[in-house]
Amino acid sequence: IFEGLSADDGVRCVVLRGDGDEAFAAGADISEFETERSTAEQARAYALKTHSTLRTLQALRHPVIAMIGGVCVGGGLELAACCDIRISGESGRFGIPVKRLGLVVAIDEMQPLIEIVGKAAALEILLEGRVFGAEEALGKRLVNRVVPDYDLEPATYASARRIAEGAPLTARWHKQFVNRLMDPAPLTE
Repeated sequence: IFEGLSADDGVRCVVLRGDGDEAFAAGADISEFETERSTAEQARAYALKTHSTLRTLQALRHPVIAMIGGVCVGGGLELAACCDIRISGESGRFGIPVKRLGLVVAIDEMQPLIEIVGKAAALEILLEGRVFGAEEALGKRLVNRVVPDYDLEPATYASARRIAEGAPLTARWHKQFVNRLMDPAPLTE
């Protein structure tokens, strides 16, 4: 889906949201780990699919807004971190509580989080493994803004409209330039 959206020149902005009002994304279903990720081969296949999805989302040419209502934890937070703008309702709940499972977050999945919140906050999120609210997420710069839950959808789509009203090539170039400047490789290649 992300590849198709990226290839569509008619798209001006993408809004990524959960299905319903209870969660943006709660991450992986832990009950499936024994059947879906119990062998090294299964784990590699899962990682390949996950990393490919996250890279494709990050590489999407068009601006992407995460509309975060409710739970945004684990893989859900990894998805949100790959978006360009993150708008949360007051009920937003964030965290990566994998420490309780004895799992680590893969480097490819961790990088967007570090780019957004920095080393200290990323380590706090990963090491403590606690789930925290939207206002704390705003303080960590994990989200761009927090709005009342009743205003989440209107505020998110108003942001998307403001983006869509601009010149599409300019939006794509700005996204490309910012991403290039975040790349540690020298600019004079």
